[in-house]
Amino acid sequence: MSDIENVSSKEVQPGAGQESPETATERVTAESNGNEIAPVPELDEMRAQLEVAQSRIETMLMREVEHFAKERLAVASDIFDLGKHQISDLLDDAGYVSEEKTTEAIDALLKSRPMLAVNPPFWGDVGGGQRASYDHDTPDWKSALRGSSY
Repeated sequence: MSDIENVSSKEVQPGAGQESPETATERVTAESNGNEIAPVPELDEMRAQLEVAQSRIETMLMREVEHFAKERLAVASDIFDLGKHQISDLLDDAGYVSEEKTTEAIDALLKSRPMLAVNPPFWGDVGGGQRASYDHDTPDWKSALRGSSY
């Protein structure tokens, strides 16, 4: 008998070599010691991948908040650093960045620290320094060369 005939004569089941969720659950239960579940390498790998994905999502959400903040704050990350806000404070119920909550947080930060704005408010004239010449009859070179008196 050839190898081809051996393969064709055997029954091949779909998904052969893959573990079904029920089998994986039975294996975890069978490997458990009392109340503790024995670690399964696949689960540890999945948890690590989940943590990486969650950190990426959080970074993207922070960048979106900073995108809103850069229009009004000189340094966009001040909303987190100086405003003491967490990303969870600025999300809506669905988990998306709430423009409304972000605007309120920026308004509160700028109210307490107006100099953090992109265009901080002007201090105005405080009267320091000379503004104009008080002696309008000051001699100059033109009058000296003409020989006229001042």
